[in-house]
Amino acid sequence: MNTIVAFAFVLAAATTAFSAQDLLSTAKDQYASAAYEDALNTLNRVEKGSPDVARQVEEYRVFCLFALGRTAEAETSAEAFMRTQPLARLDDASPRIEAMFQAVRKRLLPSLIRAEYRTVSGTDAYSASGTLSVSRNWAAALASYRMSLPSD
Repeated sequence: MNTIVAFAFVLAAATTAFSAQDLLSTAKDQYASAAYEDALNTLNRVEKGSPDVARQVEEYRVFCLFALGRTAEAETSAEAFMRTQPLARLDDASPRIEAMFQAVRKRLLPSLIRAEYRTVSGTDAYSASGTLSVSRNWAAALASYRMSLPSD
């Protein structure tokens, strides 16, 4: 009985992951064919089970909003994306979208580093895997930030 329940659970999870990939692939195709509103609707239906799928969904949401001329919404979505993955690199972005992401990152990253620094300073400890992110680049960012502070 337990085997049947476990099998059903694994099958359901695999089906969800498969359908998420299918929907994501459909949204990418819609974006490529300039059906941006359709792509946004499809992205809203994708279940973000894995971190990779969630990252791609958020990237393509920003791409679609930007392509539709909804720049303020695109920047807001880019900020939300960067709060969870501040050092992420974009896949298949146009130069204009890259420039928008760079501008948002430049505006947002100092506050993220300050928040991370406060967290680390308050605990006097830092895990090499980061406290806000799994990115090990946080360690280097914090070290650089700490070195740029005026000495007491």
